[in-house]
Amino acid sequence: MGRKMISLTKNNELKGYKSLEAYPEVAHFVTTRHEGISTGAYGSFNCSPYTNDSCMNVNRNQSWLFQCMNHQIKELFIPEQNHGCASLIINESFFKESLEMRRLLLRGMDALITNVPGYCVCVTTADCVPVLLYDKKQHVVAAVHAGWKGTALGAVGELVHTMHEAFGTLPESCMASIGPCIGKCCYIVDERVYEEFRANERELDGVFERLENDLSLIH
Repeated sequence: MGRKMISLTKNNELKGYKSLEAYPEVAHFVTTRHEGISTGAYGSFNCSPYTNDSCMNVNRNQSWLFQCMNHQIKELFIPEQNHGCASLIINESFFKESLEMRRLLLRGMDALITNVPGYCVCVTTADCVPVLLYDKKQHVVAAVHAGWKGTALGAVGELVHTMHEAFGTLPESCMASIGPCIGKCCYIVDERVYEEFRANERELDGVFERLENDLSLIH
């Protein structure tokens, strides 16, 4: 599992994972707020279409992202997330669909998977946890948006299960990289969140730290 991050570009537009340097066949990145053209709440390197940012800004930011990458990217696929654990495989069947059907298929997904070179699967996060998976044997990549709701539902485990069913992925063959997210110092939750984890029979040791009046969720 990798968490140490490095800068992929001189102006810090893109960050990457030290642990994935050993796999040059995989392009990966985490965007920052540097060097884009968006303004206000989206300043400045917003690449997500699911915002009130203008399409022109998003398209120009995505074009700049392509220029920053050392790998040639044909297209970005970004899901319209729903804080769940549903995943979608980006493959030849997906490519055959109309643009409108592709948008519908991406709706409500919190994880994307592909083994097709040149296509980039993405998730968008603020305080939630982005996780990238790379199956080193089957050469399958995946990105999952794992907020507390998705984590309580076992989003990462469900993703690995889907990868196993579709591609024969084994957990021990996967490299997992955890992206920037909110820390326990700043994320206080109530009993409702704790009960959600308990109801889903999740391991609770080391996940929560009880404070005087609330609980802190530990990432």
